[in-house]
Amino acid sequence: AIKDKAFEENFCMEVVNFPATTDQIWISMFNIHWKSDEAEKNGYTLNRQINVDPANQKYKAVDGVLYTKNGDTLLRYPVAKTNETFTIPESVKTIGSYSMAANPFINQVFIQKDRSKTSNLTLIMDNAFHDDHNLEFVDFGSNDAVELDKNLCNRKEKTTFYGVSGSTAEKYAADSKNKSYVTFVDNDKVAKTIVLKKSKNDGETEIASKIAIAKKKNSYTFLCDQFDGSGAQSVDTIVWESSNPEVATIDNNGKLTIKSMGTTKITAKNLAGTASKTIDVEINETGEAKSDNSNGGTTSRRPSNSSSKPDNTSSKSGNDDSQPDGKVENLGDVNNDGNINVADIALVASHIKGIKALGDDAQKRADVNRDTNINVADIATLASHIKGIKPIKN
Repeated sequence: AIKDKAFEENFCMEVVNFPATTDQIWISMFNIHWKSDEAEKNGYTLNRQINVDPANQKYKAVDGVLYTKNGDTLLRYPVAKTNETFTIPESVKTIGSYSMAANPFINQVFIQKDRSKTSNLTLIMDNAFHDDHNLEFVDFGSNDAVELDKNLCNRKEKTTFYGVSGSTAEKYAADSKNKSYVTFVDNDKVAKTIVLKKSKNDGETEIASKIAIAKKKNSYTFLCDQFDGSGAQSVDTIVWESSNPEVATIDNNGKLTIKSMGTTKITAKNLAGTASKTIDVEINETGEAKSDNSNGGTTSRRPSNSSSKPDNTSSKSGNDDSQPDGKVENLGDVNNDGNINVADIALVASHIKGIKALGDDAQKRADVNRDTNINVADIATLASHIKGIKPIKN
């Protein structure tokens, strides 16, 4: 047996291998209480993979995740596993206490992604998603009866539970003890179309593709209408992004904060990935634009489950194309499309995991912290930039 707190304060167990003789594992050994800023400062190599000898009679590991031998209980999802999406295996009946806690990368969890199959999950134990501060949503599919224990989430921006009307997920979100951290959206009413509109003071008219705003306004609040597949009003969770935080940032209430003159793209999208709308915003002296009548907007499918291959740190290669002053052109814009968004994070993650290597120039743009390595620290910096928390500076 490996006893409680056996490896307390050991934050460098990147890979843990359990032999066939291990018959007891305590959750506390995985150091679920850690701070990302301390990890980056001290160079910690946090646990990203768990392996179990196939001959072990009590436990098994699948894609680096720890389960009971029969697969009916998920015991531990590594804190540094970089997959943004995770689908609960069909065999799982219980998601254990703190089992997926403290992972800064997990963004989407699917309880039942394939609606044609029955979900066997019956219990999610307390604090299962504690300190998963990037967890935007949990999709329960048609599972309406799973028992939900206390304190599942504590994300400041709230985690959205997608599910069916009358489900335990809806009841959990409605409980006064959980409202601060969880909101519920009926899967039958997810947004399919998003319409962005000018502020109340500007007449609340639709913005087709672009708008100009005078810098002296300092801030501007966009309005957003959303509609489901039938055309009825939707109440989905909408998130906002600014492609150029040095010009303007935006919060998830649609309030734009102006930083300087210039241009940025503002995107409003639902978490489920079924609706999105992007407009061009120009900050200038007068607030007058050349044109404001072209059409735009996109819709997209929900993202598929990410690969679970082990992640590795990758060094930059190729010739140096830095500018004479040491700057890298379009730092952070990995795909060089003029925007820094989740597409760039996906490319970096794919490179780190060895799925698809970046080209030489793309590697230079991906090394946003300029330490000559491309790793999870760069993903964290990109995420902070996209959310408007801390802009990337060249």
